[in-house]
Amino acid sequence: MIELSRRKPVDESIDYQALEDVTFNPESLSTPVGSDKNSFAPSSLSEKSLTDGDDISYNQRKSTQILRPRFAPWGIHWKKPSFIGLMFFVGFVLSLAHHLYYMSLSGVRTGDEKKQAWPTRIGTGFAFLITSCFKATTTAALGQYIWIVVKRQPLSIKNLDRLFALSTDPIALFSIELLKGAKLAVLLGAITWLLGLASIAPAATLTIVAKNISEEVRLPVLDFSKASWNNSVDGQYNAVAITNTIAINTASNVNVLGLSRQVSGSEWSYTLQFYGPSIKCNEPNNTQQAIFNNITKYYEQNNVFTYDDQNDNRTNTTFGVGSGKIVYTSWSTWYAGGTPNAGFIPPPLALHGSHYPQLWIQTSASELVCTAVNATFDIAVSYIDGVQYVTQQNIEVIGHYDLSYMDVGDIESGPTVTDSKGVTATTATGGSAQVLWNQYIAHMYALGAILGGNITLRDVTLGSSQNEQYSGYGTTNILGTGLMACEEIASTPFKNESSYLIGNPSSTFTNTFTATTRPWLCRNQTLARGIEDLANNITISYLSSPDLTSNSDLQRIFTSNTNNYYVYHPFWLLISYGLAFLFSIMSVAVGIHAIKSNGVVHSNSFSAIVATTRNPELDEILGRSCLGAEPLRKDPEQYRLKFGPVLDQVITGNPKSAEEESESQWQMERHSHVAFGIEHNVGQLKRGDLYI
Repeated sequence: MIELSRRKPVDESIDYQALEDVTFNPESLSTPVGSDKNSFAPSSLSEKSLTDGDDISYNQRKSTQILRPRFAPWGIHWKKPSFIGLMFFVGFVLSLAHHLYYMSLSGVRTGDEKKQAWPTRIGTGFAFLITSCFKATTTAALGQYIWIVVKRQPLSIKNLDRLFALSTDPIALFSIELLKGAKLAVLLGAITWLLGLASIAPAATLTIVAKNISEEVRLPVLDFSKASWNNSVDGQYNAVAITNTIAINTASNVNVLGLSRQVSGSEWSYTLQFYGPSIKCNEPNNTQQAIFNNITKYYEQNNVFTYDDQNDNRTNTTFGVGSGKIVYTSWSTWYAGGTPNAGFIPPPLALHGSHYPQLWIQTSASELVCTAVNATFDIAVSYIDGVQYVTQQNIEVIGHYDLSYMDVGDIESGPTVTDSKGVTATTATGGSAQVLWNQYIAHMYALGAILGGNITLRDVTLGSSQNEQYSGYGTTNILGTGLMACEEIASTPFKNESSYLIGNPSSTFTNTFTATTRPWLCRNQTLARGIEDLANNITISYLSSPDLTSNSDLQRIFTSNTNNYYVYHPFWLLISYGLAFLFSIMSVAVGIHAIKSNGVVHSNSFSAIVATTRNPELDEILGRSCLGAEPLRKDPEQYRLKFGPVLDQVITGNPKSAEEESESQWQMERHSHVAFGIEHNVGQLKRGDLYI
C-alpha cells in the first residue's frame, strides 16, 4: 500500500515505479463523461507541465494511469436454474411417456422372441433416463443449498468434506455433525442416492401372459317353436320320435350325448344358459301316501306285494311260490300311448287323477311322486383331449309350466284320389279332440319311455341250481339305465328273502340284475336325485339335435390354443415414479430457494473452490496437505471453517480531489475479500454488499 501525502522537493528525483503501483478506490474517483471507466489520471499528472520544476515527460505521465479494482458481481445467472427446471421437466415427460407406452402395449400380442424383448429394453431405458434426470435435478439443488449451510454453519474441515461429498460418498450421510446442523442437506443427499430405486419396478410392470384364443360362434339353444316338439301332441307313443330317441340314448350312456363341435381343436370350452323342462321328485304328502297305501292293498289282492309290513298283510294273504315281489313300478296318467303300464292304471290312482304331469313311482320299501317343472339351465361345456365334459353349474326350478288346450285329429287313412294333374294323394277322415298341451310334454313322454313299466320278482328255476334266476313280468327300459344301481332298487329287501326254489337269493338277484353291483352308475346316489339328474341330462342332450334347436346370438368360446399378450399393471410404475417426482419437486423447491437466498448461482467446480479458498490462514492450516492425499493431517480437521468476508484483509485509497493532493491525506475505506476461513475471522456475508 502506498500513501500520497506530500509533494516532491525540487532537488529529489521521481520514483516512477512507485507511481505505477499506486491504486485508488474507483468509487471515490470521479470519471469525466465519455472517458475510459477503467482508468483515471489525477489532475496533478495531467498533460500540462508540472510546476516547481518537476521533470516528468508526457509519456511518463501517461504511464501513471491507475487501474480500477474489480468487485465480486451479484446476480443470478440463468444457466443453473434452467438446468434444474429442464431436468425435472424432462424426467416428468419421460415418466409419462413410459406409462403411455406400456398402456399402448397392454392387450397386444407379443410376437416372436425378438419382438418380446424390445419393450423390456425400452422400459429399462426409460427407467434409467427418468431416474437420471431426477437425480441430476436433486444433485444440482443440493449443490446450491450447500452454500447456505457453509454461510451460516461453521463446520470442521472433515465435515465440510462430507458436506460437499453428500452426492458422491454415501458414508457422508452418517455424519453426526451434519445430521445436527444440516439435516436438509443430508436429506437431499439421501434422496440423490435413493432415487435409483425408482428404476427397479417400472420395467417389470409390463408382463407377458398366455391367453386362450377365443372365437365368437352361434351356439344352439332349445327352440320350442320347432314342429318337432309337437309331433306327439296326439299322445301316441312313437319310439323313434326325436325326443324319445335322445332320452333312451342318454339313459343308456349314463351321460349327456355328444353336442355339436363348434370350433376345431382338442380343447375348448363355453358356458350356456337356457330354459327347459325338468322334473322334481319328492316323498308323497299325506294325501298321496294314502293313495299309495290303497294301491298296495289293491296289488296284495292280486298276489303282488311290497315289502312294507305295515301295508303287507301276509297273514291273511297267501304269500309263497308264484307271489309277485315289487322291486320297481311306475304309473302316470300323462304317459303317452304305448308306454309300459300306460294301459293299466291302478284304480286308486285312476280315481285320483292328475291335472298336471306327474310320475308315481313305488319300490319295495319307498314311494316317490315326481312333478314336471320349468327350470333355468346354466351349463359349462368343455372338450379336453377331444372328450366332452358337461357340468351342470346351476339348475334352478322356476315352477310349473303352463298348459293350454289344443285341437288334435283322430286321423284315419281313406281311399287314394288322383287329381286332374295326375297327382295321387291319400284322403283322410276322422274327428278332432282337445287336449292339454305344452311343448314340455314331449319331455314327459320321453321320460315315460324310460321310467314306465315295472320290475316284479317271481321264483323260477331252469332245472339246474347253476341256472337259478329271477324272472319278472311287465317291461321297462329302466333295466338298461344306471338307475338300477340306486339304493332303493339295488338294496331291495326281497333279494335276501329265500324260497325253496332259490337257495342263494342275494347272488341270484345280483346275477340277474348286474347293474345293481355298480353303485357309481346311480348319479347322486338316491333314486329321486338320480331321476332328476337323468331328466336334466335328457334336456341338455336335446341341444345335440338341429330339429329341436336354433342358433343363438354370438357367444364367445375359449379354446385350448393360446397366444402371448402383454399385460400392463401400472401400480408399481406409478408408485415408483410418483415418489421420485415428489422428492424431486421438493428438491427443486429447496434449490430455487437456495439460489434466491444466496443471491448468486454457486458452483462446486475446481475453479470455484480455488476462488473461495484464497486465504493465507488456509495455507497455514493445510500447508502439509498440499498433495490432497487422504487422510489429511489431524490438526486441520479440528478447525471449524465458515464461508464469508475475511476480516482485516484488504484496504483501498480514496482521495478527496486532485487539487487537495498536496494538503490532505487520502481517507481510507475497507472492502473485505470473501473466502473460507476460521469461524472467528469470518464475518457474515450480506447479499448486495461490495466484496473483492
